[in-house]
Amino acid sequence: MANTTISKERERMLKSAIAYLRIKGYHEIKAPFKEFPAPQSVFRKASEAGFVPDMIAEKDFGTFIFECLDEESLENWDERLPKWNLFDEYTERKMGKLYFIAYSDEADTVAERLKELDMNAKILRIKR
Repeated sequence: MANTTISKERERMLKSAIAYLRIKGYHEIKAPFKEFPAPQSVFRKASEAGFVPDMIAEKDFGTFIFECLDEESLENWDERLPKWNLFDEYTERKMGKLYFIAYSDEADTVAERLKELDMNAKILRIKR
């Protein structure tokens, strides 16, 4: 893995998502593992620090951002909204989409919470 440390749960979620994305034709995958380039910061203005997504990939000339929704993310939902709103805006400009990686048994709850927000995000369901 890269210099950043991620939890075993997040690592498992990302690796499951990467396997799926490869099958679906995504390329230029950037993830926090040594075999991939690290994702770069996303920001509105060059003067801002921005946020680093969990994973970025490309497909059909669009840029897609993937964020893991582990237990910590689900508990601190409101704290992450500014970051997720920025990612949603960015992917829209780049002809892509923001995806939340969630376990199948939690995906319906996540979908309900997403309905309350003004985002075009989708959910990538993975098995626990």
